[in-house]
Amino acid sequence: MAGEPQADCLFCKIVSGEVPATVVRETETTLAFRDINPQAPVHVLVIPKVHYPDAMSLAAAEPQIAADVLREAGEVALQENGDKGFRIVFNTGAGGGPDRLPHARPRPGRPRLQLAARLNRTPMSVRELVVLGTASQVPTRHRNHNGYVLLWDGEGLLFDPGEGTQRQMLRAGVAAHDLNRICVTHFHGDHSLGLAGVIQRINLDRVPHPVTAHFPASGRRFFDRLRYATAYRETVQLTEEPVSGKGAVLVEGPRFRLEARKLRTRSTPTATASSSPTGGGCCLRSSPHTASAARMWAGCSARARSAASRWTR
Repeated sequence: MAGEPQADCLFCKIVSGEVPATVVRETETTLAFRDINPQAPVHVLVIPKVHYPDAMSLAAAEPQIAADVLREAGEVALQENGDKGFRIVFNTGAGGGPDRLPHARPRPGRPRLQLAARLNRTPMSVRELVVLGTASQVPTRHRNHNGYVLLWDGEGLLFDPGEGTQRQMLRAGVAAHDLNRICVTHFHGDHSLGLAGVIQRINLDRVPHPVTAHFPASGRRFFDRLRYATAYRETVQLTEEPVSGKGAVLVEGPRFRLEARKLRTRSTPTATASSSPTGGGCCLRSSPHTASAARMWAGCSARARSAASRWTR
């Protein structure tokens, strides 16, 4: 029932104290706490203490509380970011994110109200290469297994999720919601052991958009084993698009072209994915020798890093 606590609502559990949170501000009608997976230097959630399915329902039934949420969002922004300006984002509906309670997220930037899907929250061009790890065979104390996230104008591509990728994404501030495609070049452990965790995290977070997985068709048995390595509830449409033969163009769009090419290493056939932006920028093409495809990505051109890159050990 609207207005009443719901047993399956994470925010209701936070309000009741059943689930811990880092609270930054609280009033009689609202609660503000830090996001567990921040997507900006300042990322605070402001929620009403009563349960409603979305912001519109809250505004219709409890206009004063809806106003309280907006007021508190502004207060939190001033408290956390001074007078530098901020942006408020509402997650509403199936396309707005997994949250089951309307909330405002004050974040640094130009003041505005946005009702949109999470990945479309920023109208400007966002292009960034996030290096999650570069260690081969085994991780070291200071280097994680392979893992590379290319954020390109609202599209998120994860390449070769090695062991520990889910944790590295958390450290780098990359959310499961940011991923649209998962590309596995080959099924050596340092390029694929993190696949199980990433797929389960996508389903746990109830990512609202479909996710596509590209991988060599010859390694389907390994993909199936990793996808269903343990028990979990499937809540997200994960489309499998195995690549066979000498490769194929996987995506041909106005923003970029994603192409897979066959590469043979000493021991296993490898599908090398290359992302070729139509408007210049990051080039992830491979070299014509027998090194690991992901290793080539780790040594990609300076143009990729100039677009903005983050390295997470």
